[in-house]
Amino acid sequence: MKLPLTVILVGLSQAAPTFYVDCSHGSDTTGTGSQGSPYASLARAQQSVRSSLPAPPPGVTVYIQGDCFSRDAAGDFSNSTMLTLGAADSGSSADAPVTWAAWPGGAPARLLGGVTVPHSAWYPAPAGSPAAVGTLVADLSAGGINVARFGFGALGAGGLGSCTDTAMELFVDGTPQVLARYPNIAPDGTWQWIEINLVENKETEYLINGTAAARALTWPNATSPGASAWAHGYWSFDWADSYVEISDVSSDGLGNAIINVEPDTPPVYGFLPKARFYGVNILSELDVAGEYFIDVAASLLYWMPPQGGLTPSTEVMLSVVEALVATAPGETVSNVSFVGLGFFFSRGVGLQLTATHATISACTSALHGHSGMDLDGTSLLLRDSIVYGTGCHATSVSGGDLATLTPSGNAVINNTVHSFARITRTYEPGIGFGGVGGLYANNTISNGPHTGVTGGGALNQFVGNVFDSLLFEASDAGAFYVGYSWTNRGNVLRNNTFRRIRATEKTFLGYPRCVHAR
Repeated sequence: MKLPLTVILVGLSQAAPTFYVDCSHGSDTTGTGSQGSPYASLARAQQSVRSSLPAPPPGVTVYIQGDCFSRDAAGDFSNSTMLTLGAADSGSSADAPVTWAAWPGGAPARLLGGVTVPHSAWYPAPAGSPAAVGTLVADLSAGGINVARFGFGALGAGGLGSCTDTAMELFVDGTPQVLARYPNIAPDGTWQWIEINLVENKETEYLINGTAAARALTWPNATSPGASAWAHGYWSFDWADSYVEISDVSSDGLGNAIINVEPDTPPVYGFLPKARFYGVNILSELDVAGEYFIDVAASLLYWMPPQGGLTPSTEVMLSVVEALVATAPGETVSNVSFVGLGFFFSRGVGLQLTATHATISACTSALHGHSGMDLDGTSLLLRDSIVYGTGCHATSVSGGDLATLTPSGNAVINNTVHSFARITRTYEPGIGFGGVGGLYANNTISNGPHTGVTGGGALNQFVGNVFDSLLFEASDAGAFYVGYSWTNRGNVLRNNTFRRIRATEKTFLGYPRCVHAR
C-alpha cells in the first residue's frame, strides 16, 4: 500500500524592516539607513518606511539618535514641520505598527524646533543702549545664524483658552527666558504687578500712578517697528487674563501715566480699576538675568546672562518651527508608535496627531510656545511621558463620538505634566480632555497658575491622579474644571489626590462670574 505524500510548506521568515537615523553624523545622500550607515533626517527615513509598507508583524521601526533639526533639501535650517504624517505612513495593523524610537544605547534623540545662537555671536551691548549694563547682543541676520529669514512672529492677545502668540522665544540650557518686563518676577518665582488706578475707556485707555507711571512713560521709546510694547493682565477678573498692545503712553501732568491700547487687542471683559498687569516686550526693562528682547527691525537679540556669564558650552536656542511632528490637515494616521523621543523648542506644538491605534511612550515634550502634545482620535495611548514648560496647555487628548456615546478607547496613564501656561495663564490646563470613554490614570499635574485638568465629554474616568500646586495665581476655578454643558455626564473621579490648591499670589479682582452677570 502506497502511503500518501504529505508536503509541508515552511514559509521563509521575513525580517522586520528597520532603519537608522543619526541626526548628528548620518547622511541622506550616502547613507543606506542601516545601523552602520544611518540617514541624517526623519524625512529621508520616512521615504524608506513608505517603500516598506505594508509590512507584517512586528512592523517597521526607525531608530533615531542625536540632535535633529528641521532642514531643507540643501541641508540648511528650515522652519518647516520636521515630520508630516498621513495615511501613507500607517502601519499594517495594531501588531505591525510603524515605530519611531530612540536608538537603543545611542545618544538621546532630540527633535529640536529651534536654531542655535553660537557663543561667537555675542558681544556686549553698546554704550547708550536702553538695556542694563551686562546685557549681551547677538546679530540674528549674520552669517551662521540668519534666523531673520524665518520671521520673528508676534505677540497675540490670547485669553479664555485662546493661545495666539506666535513670537520667537529664547531658551538657554533648557530654561525658557523671560521677555523683558516690569515689574520683574520676584526671586521666589512670584509674579509682580502694577495696579490700574483709573479707567478712562473700558477697552482702550487707563491710568496708573506712582513709580510705575514714570517708567511707563519710557516704554514706547524702548521698542522697535514690529516689536511694540504690550501689557499682560487680569483686567476684570482674577480668572481671565489677556494681552493688549500699547499704542501710546502719555502724562496727564498730575503724576499719572495714560496708557492707550490698540483697538484690535481689547482686554478680555474690559479694564477695571484695581486690575493687575505688567508691561512686557520692552528693551528698557531688560534689567535682570534671564530677560531678553528681540529688536525685530534691526534683527538683534538682547539677553542678560546669569551670574557667571556665558560659556562656550551654553546651549542658546531660538524657536522657529511651528510643529515638530504633525498629521497633515485632513489626514489620519493609523498604527504608529513614538518611543523614547524628545520634542523641544517649537513655537507651536511638539507632537500633533490625528490618529487611530497610536502609542506615545516614554517621550518628553517640553519648552514649546503653545503645547507639548495634542492628540485626537481613537485607541490612543499616552503613557510614561513628561510634558513641561509650555506657553499654553501642556497636553490635550480627545476622541469618540458624543452624539452616539461611542467610546474612544483612549488612555492617558502615568505621565508627569508640570510648569505649563507660561504665556497665557488661564484656561490652559496640564491635561485638556474631550470626547467619550477616555481613561486618565496615575498622572501627576503640577505647578500651573490655573486649572490642572479642563475639558468636556462623557463617561471618562479619572483615577489615581495627583493634582499639586495649582490655581496659585487665579480665583474662581478648580484644579479639575468642567462645566457649561449638560452633555458632560457620567464622568467619574476616583482616588485622586489634591494638594496645595490655593492662590499664593495676591489677587485683585477675585469676584465670581455671577456678580457681573446682571
